[in-house]
Amino acid sequence: MDCRVCRNKKFRKLLFFHETSKAGSISYPLYQCTGCKLIQPYPQPYTASTKSQVYAKKGITKCYLNQEERIDFSSRDYQDYFRNFISFEQSIKAYQIQGKHLDIGCGSGHLLVLGRNLNLDSEGTELSPGLINQLQKAGFKVYNKEVDEFKEESYDLVTMNHVLEHIDNLQDFTKAVNKILKPKGYLMVAFPYIYGIIPRILRTRWYGQGYGQHLNFFSIKSITTLLTSNNFEIIRIKQLSLDYSPIWLPGPIKIITHLVSKITILLGAGDNLFVIARKL
Repeated sequence: MDCRVCRNKKFRKLLFFHETSKAGSISYPLYQCTGCKLIQPYPQPYTASTKSQVYAKKGITKCYLNQEERIDFSSRDYQDYFRNFISFEQSIKAYQIQGKHLDIGCGSGHLLVLGRNLNLDSEGTELSPGLINQLQKAGFKVYNKEVDEFKEESYDLVTMNHVLEHIDNLQDFTKAVNKILKPKGYLMVAFPYIYGIIPRILRTRWYGQGYGQHLNFFSIKSITTLLTSNNFEIIRIKQLSLDYSPIWLPGPIKIITHLVSKITILLGAGDNLFVIARKL
């Protein structure tokens, strides 16, 4: 096995961590690269040929109503979930980003809605036919195609929320993302951060390992190496935490879980990493 980031061949097996494939319900151990500290399962839980089996499953995406096969954009659940995209919104405003925006793996379209509200020309990519259909009905251009199929230097901003951990060929994918960005274009990504304190406590019960879809668990060193080696400069890396306080929780529990998330961020021990980079 080679590290997908630095090509190192030396790994150490992690205890009490594993990834389970939804394509076959088999558990795979996790290994940490001794060089850049990227963590990846071996063997790989799924391949290009089984990827569609994983991501076409109903119920895999937040805020998609399975029985009705639609996205309820006005629901409390949908509106509440925007709390997980605050860093994207604040950063787009702070860097005064304008123009064309591509959200890769757009899911239920939160970053598309956010981009449109910020006067961006937002488009998306998605694998699920049901989601594509719903987002197109909502007026968005959403495609089912790979990044390298887009025209080069056509976007001012590319976003990915919990996507990069699913990519098997990281180097080629990152090169392709760089090519479709305009000169000095921005890249904003967020992904589960296994080095936070909550993953160390919850282990295999942590959300980052709960879906059996993740092929990459990045360290700060590995994400920095991946981006800088593919013609990006890192502008900011911010350790955040998912907000574990959905609207359906009872009031006191909601307050406690929200407080826990805030404390982990203050301690620099959150379980979600947010990265801003710019094309050189």
